[in-house]
Amino acid sequence: MLVGYALSIGPACWWFSTEDPPPAPGYPLDMDAAAIYTPIGSIHLDLAAGGWARRTIAWYATLRHERVTVPYCLAGGRVTMRRPD
Repeated sequence: MLVGYALSIGPACWWFSTEDPPPAPGYPLDMDAAAIYTPIGSIHLDLAAGGWARRTIAWYATLRHERVTVPYCLAGGRVTMRRPD
C-alpha cells in the first residue's frame, strides 16, 4: 500500500499538478486531491538539495512537465519540483 502511494505521485503530478505557483498567497489549491501528497512534498522540501532521493522524486514527478508544484503543508504552501539536469 505504501509503495502504491509513493508511485502514484508521478501520475498525480503529470495530470493534476499546477505548472506555476498559485497567483496569490491564500489562493485555494487547484485540486483538492493533491493535498494527499503533502507528506511527499514535505519530504522533498526537507531532503538535502542535490541528494539522490530528492532528485529521484523530482525526476519522477516531472516526467510530463519541466516543473510542477506540490503541497508541503495543509495551509496551502507549495514546493516547486524541477526536472533534474
